[in-house]
Order: sequence, then structure tokens, then C-alpha cells
Amino acid sequence: MRRHSNDREGPLARRASPVKRRAVIIGGGPNGLTAAAALAQDSRRGGWQVTLLERRATLGGLCDHTEFHPGFHAPGPLADTSRFSPALAAELKLARHGLVFRAGGCGTLLAPGDSGRDGPPIWLDPDNPAATASSIAATSPADARAFADFRDLIARLSPPVARLFTEALPTTEPAGPGDWLTLIGHAARLRRLSDRDIFELLRLIPLPVADWMDASFETPHLQAGLAQAAVADTFLGPRSAGSSATLLIREATSGTPVAGGAGALLAALCAAARGAGAELRPGLAAEGIEVAGGRVRAVALADGTTIPADAVLLACHPAAGLLDLLPPRQLDSNLARAVQNHRSRGSAATLTLALDNLPAPFGSSSANGTGGSPVTRLRTSPSLAHLELAFNGIRYGELPSHPALEISVPSARGELTGAGHPLAPEGQALVTVHASFVPHDGWTAERRAALQASILSELEPSIPELERHILATHLVTPADLEAEFNLPGGHIHHGEHALDQLLGLRPAPDLARLPAGLLLASGGTHPGGGLTGAPGALAAAAAGS
Repeated sequence: MRRHSNDREGPLARRASPVKRRAVIIGGGPNGLTAAAALAQDSRRGGWQVTLLERRATLGGLCDHTEFHPGFHAPGPLADTSRFSPALAAELKLARHGLVFRAGGCGTLLAPGDSGRDGPPIWLDPDNPAATASSIAATSPADARAFADFRDLIARLSPPVARLFTEALPTTEPAGPGDWLTLIGHAARLRRLSDRDIFELLRLIPLPVADWMDASFETPHLQAGLAQAAVADTFLGPRSAGSSATLLIREATSGTPVAGGAGALLAALCAAARGAGAELRPGLAAEGIEVAGGRVRAVALADGTTIPADAVLLACHPAAGLLDLLPPRQLDSNLARAVQNHRSRGSAATLTLALDNLPAPFGSSSANGTGGSPVTRLRTSPSLAHLELAFNGIRYGELPSHPALEISVPSARGELTGAGHPLAPEGQALVTVHASFVPHDGWTAERRAALQASILSELEPSIPELERHILATHLVTPADLEAEFNLPGGHIHHGEHALDQLLGLRPAPDLARLPAGLLLASGGTHPGGGLTGAPGALAAAAAGS
């Protein structure tokens, strides 16, 4: 009831604080936690009462760690923190919760073929260009000069590309000043490029990465090592159209990693969200989203209760959220079909090894041509032909006989679990092996054993006598990810990164037809997958506006 002027507090009485809006976030991975922290810290219009639901017993999603042997914790498949923006971390005040970005330890060793005809391993270190140039020049002085030109091109093209993949997109039909300003901003950044660079950008977008590498370098394992980053976690081979675009996007959006790795980032996100008042509820699944009058009203829980909601953010796979939680009549049929057809075929497996010590070539060694820098990452593809051969098998659902591998030693980089535990006991080592081009399904015990044997065989030339140091192994396939994380298709990015599944096409161009208050906040929407937090941040900003 409205107060009258003769009430005791008088006509100038203080107004009651605005009622907080209520937001429910479904999914407790890095994007969900980012959204929770962002909304809980948003004090505009009275702020938000935030509840995050996570069906698994622990938070972190694809960044969560698994103890598979006493004292050994396997990282989740999303472990690369170099794409989490320092600007976003500052916006969320993560430094208050111990988050630190730390350069160093980001180099990659590229292994040559078994024959040795292609020269020694090549060391690529973004923090030490001189060591990189010296390492490449030991095999090809011409490639050392070409690599400097390659890095210069990446540096020039990165600003507009990076902004495109960190900012919200305008709607397909700009409806207001904000949409037009976004379009004008993207156009202005492109116009800052020279005419030659604009032409080069347009040329590279559809180009197979093998063509780019062939035209730029002559050393086979340098070509393959760079191209391997383009095709990892995709359904693209090096000779597939659009694979240069994925390399350019990855390069443009990568930066300095987080000290302590994904575990430290998750701990900071959880602390920031809880510190701002968000309620994080692991072990509680959403059963449905209630819609009335064209907008979301509540989220139904597995325990039979409901949480009223003014906004619902789906930080889960788009299909798991839109097709499984929305009442069928509340989803436009064309949009439902597009989400159903969103390609999410997982194409990578991870083998984690518990080792009794740190094997060569890892650690610090001038013999590797690194100038004493620690080697914690290795790629084994010796040539573009090797990469293409590995890709051929997945098109027919077959295991690669010579898989494309990237090996990392996160324990040597001081990475931690979300609870602050080291990944391996002191004096021992944890190694992760990312194997590209494995099929999604058909995983029997025999097939799992065959893949593990194939991976270990492929590692032998680069890491001699590795098998005698293995204490335990932990293999995760796309089918495992699908079952464990309710991730249709088992793709770690909630959908393939391909030209027809990026920007406004991710996962469909008709998202404006969703019920009001329902927002997508996972890697399955713009700006895509990876450990960036950007989809969650953009969804939170859209809810707040």
C-alpha cells in the first residue's frame, strides 16, 4: 500500500531498496561460474539474486580434476588458461581471490620425423623470440626469417579478430543504436588494417592451413607443428577449407596463462561468485524451465521444487538446455531443428599418465635447443602428410594408426586442482597426451586398449622408455565426456569450430526467438569454446541490460 504524507516517516522517507532480480544459471563449468560472478557483482537496478545449479557433485565442468591414482589428479580436457582474458579477470576482481597471470613455461617443442633427415627438434617460445629464431635457424635460416614474418602478420591481424571473438554480436537485423554501434566498431577496427592485410585476412579465412604452411615454411615438422594447433578438437584436417581460420582465431585469442592453471582459475571464480552473494549448488540438476507469457518464470529441480527466475542462463550444451529443458511448444521449430543439427562430434581423446619421474625431453635442457627454458609441451606430428593421414581415419570411424599428439606436463608448470592440491606427488610427474582425430563412438574395452597402445607407440621415439615409468593411466574418450558431463556428441567446445558454426551461426541464427529471459552461456554459443569465460560474461551482460 502506498504511504500517505501524514505517515510517521513523512513524504521524504527513504525509498525501499529495489527488489533483486533472480537469475538461475544451469551448469557449473567455467562459463557458468563466470556468469555467476558477473551477475552477483552487478549492482545495477537493484542487483541480482544468483543461483547456480550443477548436476555433478563438484563444480568446474570440463575443467574439473579427477584423482585416478593416489596423489595424481588428471586435469579436465579444458586446461589451457591462456585464452582467459586479463580484462575479464580484472572486471570480475579475480586478483582479490589470488588469481595471477604468469608468463613463462609456454614453449612448445616440435619433434621431427624418426629418420632425422628433417633436422633437430624446433623450439617455439612466445616469451623468448631469440631462442625461437635460433632453434628454427639451426634447421632452416630461411624459415627463421619466415617465422618472424608469420608472427608479425599474426600480430597485425589479431586485434580485430580478438575483439570479434570477445564481444557480443549485433542481431542479424540491427534493431537499435547498440547494434549499430557494434557493427560500426567492428568495421572501424578492420579499416585500421592496411589494404594488404585486409586482403590477407580475407584470403586466409577459407584457406586450408596446409596451403598456408606450405607457402610459408620449408621444414616439415615446423609446418605440421603449427598446423596441429589449427585442427586440434575439430573435424578438420590440414587440407580442409577453413582450417587457417581456426589457427588465426586461436592465435589471436591466446595470451598469458594463469599461474596454477585451470584449478587456480576455478578457485578464483568460485570465490568471486560466492563472495558477491551467489549461491552455488553442486549435486542438483535442473529438470525443466517454466515459461509463461513468452518469458521464463522458473526452473524446476530434480527434487520437485522450483526456483523463480527472471533470467535463466544455460551454461550447458545448447541441445541439453533447449531441447531437454524447455517445453516443446516454447521452442520455435526451425530453431529446434538448427540446434539438433548443430555438429558436436567429439574428435579427441586424452590419455593421462602417472609417472615415477619426469622423463626426457621434459624439464630444462640446453640439449633441446631451448636455451635452458623448461620443456613442458611437445607435439609429435612430423609432417603435414602425417597429420592428414591421421585425419583420414576419423572420417570412417576408425582409430588413427599414427595419432596426432600434443603432450603436456602440467605438474612441471606448478598447476593445481581447484582445491589447491598439486597434480602429482613431489618427485613424480603427471603427463597429459591429447590425441586428435579419434571417433566419437564404438568404444569397447578392446578399442580403448588399442588407442592407448597406439598413443604409447607414437610417443616412443620422442620419449624413449616411457612405458617403464608409468604407474597408472587414465583414458577419456568423447563417449566418456558425453556420459559424464551430459555433453551431446562429447565435443569439449559444445560444438565444432567451423566456419558455418561460428559467430552468429553458433548454434543457430535465430536465438532472438527464444523466450524472453532465456540466454545461452556456454561454448556452444558465440564466441565459442575454450577456457575463456567469454560466453558466460556476454550472457551475464545481456541479462543485465
